[in-house]
Amino acid sequence: FWWFVLCALSESRALKMTKSYEFLALILDSVTEHIVVINRAGQIEFVNKSWSSFGRSNACIIGDGWKGVNYLEECDRAAAMEDPFGVMAGRGIRNVIEKSEATFHFEYPCHSPEEKRWFMMRVTPFHLNGADYFVISHQNITERKLAEEEARNIARIDGLTCIPNRRSFDAFLHEEWRRCLRL
Repeated sequence: FWWFVLCALSESRALKMTKSYEFLALILDSVTEHIVVINRAGQIEFVNKSWSSFGRSNACIIGDGWKGVNYLEECDRAAAMEDPFGVMAGRGIRNVIEKSEATFHFEYPCHSPEEKRWFMMRVTPFHLNGADYFVISHQNITERKLAEEEARNIARIDGLTCIPNRRSFDAFLHEEWRRCLRL
């Protein structure tokens, strides 16, 4: 009997927790990915703690006042400064909003003066109370990109002599030939 009562209480508590905004916000704040939710117009409705912390640690002038900022306009500003990643992000987000793509993702560099960094951006739609929203997450993939870079470097150097190998020579010759043709 007591086991049944405890199970019923646990289920009741779990149901209350899953329907609690605070509970879900705490879950999102515990995630290390930078998460932002926008509406169809591109206005930010929610950011998690990782998003705000990343902005503060990278001298972002917005601070904690992200709600209402238009994410698409920020992408357009970056594109106007000839940032190809701003162009790609804005186009991808708009494609998901317009339903010409189900989801969107791409990798981009976000280097700081102190370190090389790369992120994976993902855009996923959801529908709530008659409105469309879009989750945009930025996952830090720096470890993977640095490992790939190291593997590329190792593949171009002879392990015994530590000098560039034939693959390096072929790539160098190809680039030089293209440069000569341009000139």
